[in-house]
Amino acid sequence: MSDSDGHEPCSLQCFAEGEPLAGSAGDATTWIGLSWPKPRWDRSSVAQSPGLPAEIASLEREAAQLGHKLALRLFQRTPASSMEQIEMVLVRAGEGIKLHDVPIERAAGLARAFLHGETVDWPTRPLGTELFVCTDGKHDACCARLGRPLFKALLQARAETGHKIEISEASHLGGHRFAPNCLVLPQGLLYGRVRPEDARELLRVTIEGGRLSEHVRGCTGRSELAQVAEAFAHAHGLGAHAIDVIETIIEGDHARVRLEVSGVGSRWVRCEARRFHAPSSCGSDPELPGRRRWDAVSFDSAAGESDPPSLDDRSSELS
Repeated sequence: MSDSDGHEPCSLQCFAEGEPLAGSAGDATTWIGLSWPKPRWDRSSVAQSPGLPAEIASLEREAAQLGHKLALRLFQRTPASSMEQIEMVLVRAGEGIKLHDVPIERAAGLARAFLHGETVDWPTRPLGTELFVCTDGKHDACCARLGRPLFKALLQARAETGHKIEISEASHLGGHRFAPNCLVLPQGLLYGRVRPEDARELLRVTIEGGRLSEHVRGCTGRSELAQVAEAFAHAHGLGAHAIDVIETIIEGDHARVRLEVSGVGSRWVRCEARRFHAPSSCGSDPELPGRRRWDAVSFDSAAGESDPPSLDDRSSELS
């Protein structure tokens, strides 16, 4: 299988090279989604999508000035979205609200109030757990080719199981080389390489508050090392416990991350930096000298001790 330029899809090249999922969820601390018809999604900038008010484009800049990194996204439920009255999904720090039937001319002002921590002058409801699947083929072919089958499989699994959960198509979620990608809100848990045959299990664990460990990219808004260490702990039997990232110790291409695990105590995760050369997008050239990514190797031999073997560069990171 190859794209129109004869290149192998970026998702296949990334998988073949063994680039890990964990740690790739990004560091956006705030997520704002606007319902918008998919045919009108802009290829490179959602804020420039035809029909959206021009002031939407200023939201990411305003968020940065307030110390937030904003992920501004579009989504479409079934049936297709209206352009006159839209739905908004606003999430920060694992908590979210949604607004219905918002006149499009009010959207930017309401989003701005949310960013500033002010009262949102529109009827709101708490955001329950929802799934957003990236199907944005305008941004990268892998997202449409792999995302659409996953979206359809999730809808079918929901119909067969009777689960009550919203499932939507979303614009670019980041990391299309990990397609198909699926975001759980308001938790901010991002998955990659989720196959249609995983749909029923994904619905089950999501509703139960769990996770599919082998597909976890991480929780958005946390550092790469924090995501890597947390995913490693979940995958190695600690997922039933609350996990906090307390400290990282970095030296060159080696790092240790200290986790505080409820009911267990401190655990140190040893990580190493590796480089991956597969292209980040379909049709692009391999990256040189390669993307530098952290990968968890093992629980450190100093696990459970208050002071691991010292390294020079110390930094604290809160999850």
